[in-house]
Amino acid sequence: MRTLDRYIARNVIAYAFASLLVLVVLQLVFAFIDEMGDVGKGDYSAFLALKYILLTAPRRVSELLPIAALLGALLGLGGMAASSEIVIIRSAGVSIERIVRSVLQAGILLMALAFLVGEFITPVAEEIGHSLRANAISGNVSLFRKKGFWVRDGSRFLFVQDAVTSGQLRGFRAISFQEDRRLKSIISADDASHIDQGWRLNQLEKIKYGEEENTLQRIDSYEIRSRLQPEMLQVVTSRPEMMSIWEIGNYIDYLTENQLESQNYKLAFWDKVVAPFATLVMLMLGVPFVFGSQRSNSTGHRLMIGVLIGIGFFLLNKILGTAGLVYGFSAIVCAIAPTLFFTLWAVIAIRRVH
Repeated sequence: MRTLDRYIARNVIAYAFASLLVLVVLQLVFAFIDEMGDVGKGDYSAFLALKYILLTAPRRVSELLPIAALLGALLGLGGMAASSEIVIIRSAGVSIERIVRSVLQAGILLMALAFLVGEFITPVAEEIGHSLRANAISGNVSLFRKKGFWVRDGSRFLFVQDAVTSGQLRGFRAISFQEDRRLKSIISADDASHIDQGWRLNQLEKIKYGEEENTLQRIDSYEIRSRLQPEMLQVVTSRPEMMSIWEIGNYIDYLTENQLESQNYKLAFWDKVVAPFATLVMLMLGVPFVFGSQRSNSTGHRLMIGVLIGIGFFLLNKILGTAGLVYGFSAIVCAIAPTLFFTLWAVIAIRRVH
């Protein structure tokens, strides 16, 4: 049985990877065409746009892996059915449930891949990509890193740990220099909000460096004039795709404690939790279409079925996600409902196939 498990899993995974490659390449091509609209802004060139799009590939892999898994099951098992291998396996006394178990072993590998890509590769690649894009489009953003970004503001350098929104900053620091490049002062604030011609800092410390002694002041609120505008920070605001599950969870805690809107991040959190399981469910869903009335259909027909189901799954996710943001529905319900619906569909369809 282990040989059979490996054979079925190998077929399913091979077709899943082939489908994933085609889907990702197509999406990258369309994304690059769309990105060309921003080419020419600042130093943003076509080459940098291509580089940025390629860095978004891991995120697209995570998004498209459930659909690729479904296509892998349809095409992999469908090919075995077309060559009568499934008939021979069934004739040897192997039940449909046993074949489903073999398929699920492939699903576990794909689920692990989805988790690893989504948690460890996508956040890093997205961060580098958005940093590249931000540096090219806006010369004011000098450096963007995991723990914050630097902005040059005349003779002063501003460090921001995080842009909650383009007009709300967290972990603000202003470092000023004198004309002879000697350190003049350092201002550190818990957060900052945009006002006319500058920013209002809250709960700050100001260290002023003098020739003979340094002074420290603690101030509840302070306003500074700055050429840094919210529009410049739109490209570097916090994005859920640039965070792991644990980082999004910590970020939600911060937003909740400060009474800031967190629904978008809650939805992203549960989407990331559910995504690996969605890959497994979509793989299961492909099985009944091979063993049921569709077993005699062509590869093109099975491919069309997989694409239509995948599009339905994708649209349902988007519709419920948007509804959750607009109407304030529970984030966990909006994230889990599509996967739960397709899970029930898969279980019922498999039980009907005998």
